[in-house]
Amino acid sequence: AVIVDKDSGDVHQLNPTANYIWDCFDGHTAIAEVCEQVSDDFNIDLSRAKQDVSQVVNDLKALELLVEYKG
Repeated sequence: AVIVDKDSGDVHQLNPTANYIWDCFDGHTAIAEVCEQVSDDFNIDLSRAKQDVSQVVNDLKALELLVEYKG
């Protein structure tokens, strides 16, 4: 999957794990729930899932492709 930054025109290609995590961001699902989903669906320890989700979140925030929802 790719994400196109409409402001800069940059195209960012996501690997399958990052794409899965991106698809979980719906504005309603808490990060902790995303970690649990990743852990279950990829059959990995929750601690590893938390690291992976955190890395993807940090990368997307750094690229200004993801903002924290405060709703």
